[in-house]
Amino acid sequence: KLTDYIIENRISKSQIASILLTLLKFLEMMRRKRIFFGGIMLRYLFFDGTTLRFCNFSHSQHCKSKVPLTPFKGDVRYKAPEMIKGNYGCHADVWALGVLGYLLLTGKFPFSSGRDYDTEQLILNQAIDFSAISDPKAADFVRLCLQKETKDRMVPSKLIEHKFFKEAQRDKAKEPMDIDFKLFTDLRKK
Repeated sequence: KLTDYIIENRISKSQIASILLTLLKFLEMMRRKRIFFGGIMLRYLFFDGTTLRFCNFSHSQHCKSKVPLTPFKGDVRYKAPEMIKGNYGCHADVWALGVLGYLLLTGKFPFSSGRDYDTEQLILNQAIDFSAISDPKAADFVRLCLQKETKDRMVPSKLIEHKFFKEAQRDKAKEPMDIDFKLFTDLRKK
């Protein structure tokens, strides 16, 4: 699992960028086919240092115009605001990618509480602390993914061109990210 890799190998910024870029390319392919993936969650990703694998497509749905998607049953911490309101589509995958990016870059979720309802209220009403992400370009990428209004959230094809990925490709340093790995250890136990 990606969680195991992070704990055992201290993931680098360039590896995080590579994971997020791979996911973006996948989401762009899904978006072109009008499919909501719904599986961008840490527990469904496997990574061996070079190859990223997805292991759960059970949340995937076809995004047909004017046909609502079925309620999402995944981890509430990845839910986009529009999912909580009950009307969502492919843009919700970009939000989940932003949550994953925030998690990988900081070691914590942008919104989390002991109860699902409370977490949903935080997602709807609380501003995100992007200062927790030390790299300004990475913080900007995550900010573009975590726009609360879908009209303000960028599509994968535009995000693929973000300067965070260009910089990470130039800077292939294997310096581990300075993040708190306690959450990843806790997630591994579940």
